[in-house]
Amino acid sequence: MPDEDSNNPQWEERSFPLRCIYGLFWFFPFCFLTQSLIGGVVGALAWSQSGKQSDDYAAGAAVAGPVLQAFFQKWWLVIFLAQILAYAALCLLRWVPGVAKYRKVKRTS
Repeated sequence: MPDEDSNNPQWEERSFPLRCIYGLFWFFPFCFLTQSLIGGVVGALAWSQSGKQSDDYAAGAAVAGPVLQAFFQKWWLVIFLAQILAYAALCLLRWVPGVAKYRKVKRTS
């Protein structure tokens, strides 16, 4: 992949252990974000189907809380496996910072 042309940036190979550390590091924010999105959707659906639609946050949280807990207790394994597969796909596409084999290096000549 490295090209020695002077117009292109220089490329340096990143070590495999460093790529694994970056991959593990970014997995936790990815899980937090995806679970937050899933929880928001499930909570909003539970609130909208409850019939107690008001603008009060406490009332919405009281309705959605037990529903969210039951949902995640039932589907946690499926959600976790889907997160692993989605994250692996993002890593293979090199969309996760730090997991690409090569990195650009700014060099002054």
